[in-house]
Amino acid sequence: MDGIWGMEGRGPTNGEPRKLNVVLASRHPASLDATAMRLVGFAPETCRHLMLADPAALGPIDPELIAIDGDFDALKCNYKPPVFDNALRAMNALTANRFFVKYILFNNTIFNLSRFLVRKFRKIGIVR
Repeated sequence: MDGIWGMEGRGPTNGEPRKLNVVLASRHPASLDATAMRLVGFAPETCRHLMLADPAALGPIDPELIAIDGDFDALKCNYKPPVFDNALRAMNALTANRFFVKYILFNNTIFNLSRFLVRKFRKIGIVR
């Protein structure tokens, strides 16, 4: 996991870049995510996908069961969490809808069009 730069707040597009200068690696994706969360001051127990992860297949999230090579405590910091605003509520509602995910979100034609529009809107200053 590339942690040279992180995104604080609502990333990856509306957060504040923050330099961490770390690279994390693991054979266990859940252990990696849990460690990354602890590194920036978040509790992995609050993350639904980590709580649903199968420790036998994806790795443990208990810090006592994760071996860390390096001075973890010296690298720890506290990130500002994203604000749970209307934009995030809308995104959560839309991605919970199977029709939206299958026919809109995973539709490359629509995705490419939206990327094109965002680039144009950025050029004229409508969005950041």
